[in-house]
Amino acid sequence: MKRPLVSFPLTLLACSFVFAIAVAAGSARAQTGPTDPYAGMEGRLFTGQAGFTLPYRLAKPPAYDAANKYPLVIFLHGSGESGTDNRLQVSKNIGTNTPGSIFTTAANQAKFPSFLIAPQCPSPAVGWASGNAHEAVLKLITAMQAEFSIDTNRLYLTGLSMGGIGTWSLIEEHPAMFAAAIPMSGIGDPTMAAKIVRIPIWDFHGAMDPSVNVSNSRNMIAALRAAGGNPFYTEYPNGQHDIWFMGYTTPELLPWMNVQRLGALDPTGDGGVPVIPDGGAGDVATGAGGGGGSTAGTSGSDASTTSGAAGNGAAGTTGSGGGSGGASVTGAAGQGAGGATTGVAGSAGAGGTTGTGGSAAGTRSSSGGSGCAVADARAGSPTFVGLALALLALARGGRRRRR
Repeated sequence: MKRPLVSFPLTLLACSFVFAIAVAAGSARAQTGPTDPYAGMEGRLFTGQAGFTLPYRLAKPPAYDAANKYPLVIFLHGSGESGTDNRLQVSKNIGTNTPGSIFTTAANQAKFPSFLIAPQCPSPAVGWASGNAHEAVLKLITAMQAEFSIDTNRLYLTGLSMGGIGTWSLIEEHPAMFAAAIPMSGIGDPTMAAKIVRIPIWDFHGAMDPSVNVSNSRNMIAALRAAGGNPFYTEYPNGQHDIWFMGYTTPELLPWMNVQRLGALDPTGDGGVPVIPDGGAGDVATGAGGGGGSTAGTSGSDASTTSGAAGNGAAGTTGSGGGSGGASVTGAAGQGAGGATTGVAGSAGAGGTTGTGGSAAGTRSSSGGSGCAVADARAGSPTFVGLALALLALARGGRRRRR
């Protein structure tokens, strides 16, 4: 009966040894994780200054040919995707429901072949706006240009939340580097507006953002316009902080981005790129509607409206869907679902019907007029305002009853 008692510690020691080996093997696998393929992208590690290591994902054009030049998209994630696993930054948020990116889907790569890099910041405390991660991104772009056939006139920068802040910061510090910038839910420095006035910018923000107040985008856009710029601005009146899925899936976004070239402000092109006049009333609208000349808009949750400096276009053309619940109203003789007609100049939506393609409405202004897009879009559209306020009251009442 004594033998089992003697052998028990040995058995325990052996099990512990096996467990230690298993843990070590698991740890080794975790360490190689950042370079494993994921979401159709390569996993890489980039060493910047002072040994700072930046994990990043790389997507290449499917039919890459070094004899051709390709654009490079740089995506900066938000604080919630910080870390070192080299996965979180592409596991969500970039316009797709599955890991990956709207920029790298097969359909979009067929139309717009490009490289994409998605670096991962180790922590929100480091951030993209300055410091090691900021400098590493710049050096990584240079390294990409050395390794691949990159068109240096087509560097496109985009980011959300913390990455939106980083996007504004990078173009403010390096205004001659990027061909276009797409910040979302970010913060820029209005005092730097004159420095970046010639960079094509399309900014996105939610009016009800509880994390980064929408005034940050409104002030930035107003400063750019006051400096003579013509930025695009999409604001979602019912949008919270996380409006980026809607932003990245805006149908006109990728065509617009891909025609931009360094040093060329709003170049014209084909391929479905909306031609938007340089400010003033009568801008072509492609958003969610509004009365009289503002138009029925693009489908999807929180559709958006583009308006001119005077508030509404003077017979703007329609988009591809409508907002829901009456928040989007076409002009007189306008049509609801799909919004397939042109609004009548000066009308407040009388006779129009509500759209059905999205869950809420937003505003986008492409004009050089004063004020923010929300004020522009609503100024000449009382029917739009009344319906929006009524819907908001009903929604609040519903929430009270549920409580």
